[in-house]
Amino acid sequence: MECLALVAVLGILAAILTPTLSDGVKSTPRNVDGISLRTIGNAELVHEQNYPGALTSDAVPDIYAFAAQLARDGQLVEPKTWFSKFDEGFNLSSKFPSTIVDPAAAGAVAPINPKFQGTPLAFAVALFPKGTHVSTLPSTVPLAWTRGLQTDGTWRKDSPYGGVGGFVFFLGNNLTYFKGSTASNGGLTTLKGQSTTNILETLPPGTRISEFQGPPKTR
Repeated sequence: MECLALVAVLGILAAILTPTLSDGVKSTPRNVDGISLRTIGNAELVHEQNYPGALTSDAVPDIYAFAAQLARDGQLVEPKTWFSKFDEGFNLSSKFPSTIVDPAAAGAVAPINPKFQGTPLAFAVALFPKGTHVSTLPSTVPLAWTRGLQTDGTWRKDSPYGGVGGFVFFLGNNLTYFKGSTASNGGLTTLKGQSTTNILETLPPGTRISEFQGPPKTR
């Protein structure tokens, strides 16, 4: 667990001081999304150290409850981290919630802010099965990624980048931007160490993926 804490701390420092992406993406707004995803992943690692198993699928029903747990713990309280400027499903100027949990409440039981619940979050998270100890999983296991990733390795048209690619943040604190599909940049890795494009093959059996599910949009 000490190793896990060190990875999380180093990851947070890396995100603040020298955020780098594996394929050298130069779009500043997209870099912001990468930093946001790294922030979410590292917040999860710190929370896992403090409260082992608190973010597994039996403990949180969906990505909104996941975000609320991080906010209650003080690991990630800024709602903007969960959204992308590229996402057509979200208008920052008119719909942006000011908090993740209800501002009228506080502490470990603060409910989710109704204005945050159901909004088009830009990312998806892996909710591991009950009893999973994240620290024992391979470093190649994804923790979170750009919303809309399909099992064939491509992103849906209603993903933040319109299906042209997305980010994946891994347990080993690696952040990768996959252009077009996860077949690029070396692909993903199964639990047995084999190459794959299928996100499900990289996760422990029983893992549930949670993300915003909105109406399909066309470009």
